[in-house]
Amino acid sequence: MTSPLASLIFSEIAERAALAARYAEAAAALAAAGDGPATAHSIASAGRAIHSAFEAMAMLRSKSGEVSR
Repeated sequence: MTSPLASLIFSEIAERAALAARYAEAAAALAAAGDGPATAHSIASAGRAIHSAFEAMAMLRSKSGEVSR
């Protein structure tokens, strides 16, 4: 069973990963439309969201020790 802290962090990871997926989908559509600046913005935003999810996972590992590498 996961702790309340781990459950909260997993929820945050899920939200951030879902956000990254939406940005990636937008980037694909914008690239198909030939909009370079908007594509670059969407790709950068997806990267930031994934990085944020990674940081949350690292915090979970350091705080709880519940997740194996």
